[in-house]
Amino acid sequence: MLTYQLRERIFNVVGGGQLEFPNTAEIEISLQPGVPFGVGAGLARHAIPGVATTARANFATGRIGIEIPAGALQPLKIAMDVGDTHFEMNGNVVHVTALVSDLQDLTDLMGAVYFGFVGVLNVYYPDAPSPEYAVGRIGQTRFRWEYAQPAGGVIVTSQENQEETVRQSWSTVVLFAGQSNRRLIAALQYFHIGCRLLTVGRTPWEFLSEALLNLAKVIDSLFGPSRECQRAELRKVGFSDQEIESKLIPIMVVRNEFDVAHVSLASLSSDQLALLHDVAASAEAGCRDLLKRVIAKVKEATYALPPDPDLRLEKKKLKVLGRLMATRSKSQ
Repeated sequence: MLTYQLRERIFNVVGGGQLEFPNTAEIEISLQPGVPFGVGAGLARHAIPGVATTARANFATGRIGIEIPAGALQPLKIAMDVGDTHFEMNGNVVHVTALVSDLQDLTDLMGAVYFGFVGVLNVYYPDAPSPEYAVGRIGQTRFRWEYAQPAGGVIVTSQENQEETVRQSWSTVVLFAGQSNRRLIAALQYFHIGCRLLTVGRTPWEFLSEALLNLAKVIDSLFGPSRECQRAELRKVGFSDQEIESKLIPIMVVRNEFDVAHVSLASLSSDQLALLHDVAASAEAGCRDLLKRVIAKVKEATYALPPDPDLRLEKKKLKVLGRLMATRSKSQ
C-alpha cells in the first residue's frame, strides 16, 4: 500500500533534550496548496458562490481551473475533540494533540495525521493536498519528523558536454524519424514519464511505484513481454548475465509482484522493504543505461530491435471495448 513511501524517518530533536514517554504529543503539518484552506490566491478546482472568479484554461498543458482571488475564503479555523485527540486547523496548518505511550505510539499518530488525514481529505478536496512539513513536540521537547537519508544522484558535466548532448539528441531524433519501429519511441516515452514522476513528487518516493511501472514498460516496449526474450536481447546490446539479473530483471519482478502493477495490502518487514527500496533506487539508472546502449547500437547499425508487433487490437480486447462502449452509451 505504501511500500515505496515507507522510508526510515527520525524524530530530529531541536535545541537539545530528549523525547520522554508517556507524554503529551502535539503534531503540526502544513498542507499545500493553501488556496482551498483560505490561504493565498491561485488556481483551484472549486468555485465559491457569490465570489467573482475566472475560469482559466491553459491550452499548452491542457489544464483548467478557477482563479481564486485572495480573501475569497477566510483562513479555515477549526477546533474539535474526537476520541482522545484534540484537533485544530488554522488556515492550512493542522495541529493534533494526544497522549502517547512510547515512540511507536508517536510514530502511529504521526502517520495518521500525515497519511490518513490527508488521504481522507483528498476525497473531498479535489486539489489533492499534500504535507509540506511535519514537526511537533513531546512535552516541551520540539522535534522535526524527517527522512533519515535523502535520495537522488547527480552527474558531472560541462558547457561543452551539455551542448554536445543536445546536438546528439536532435541528430538521433532526425535519424529515427523515418523509421517505423515504434518500440524505441514507446520506450523513450515510458522512460520520460517515469523520470517525470520521480522529479515532480514532493519527495523522491511519492510516485515511485508509478515510476517503476513505467520503467518496466521500457523493457517490455523494447523487447516484448517474454522474460527469456528480454534476457536474450539484453545480452545482444552488451549486458552481462550478472547485470541482467541484478539490475534489469528485478524491475520486472517488482512490477509484477510487489505493489506496483497490482495492489498489495501486505505488511513487510524492514529487511523486505530495504530490498525492494534497493531495487527501486537503481531502476532509473538501469533503464537509462539500457536506452543509451540501444540508441548507440541502433545508430551504428550493429543491432536491430525485434520487429514491431501487430498493432491491431486482439479480438478479445475488441470485444471488451465493444461491451464497454455499449454500457457507457446506455448510461448517457
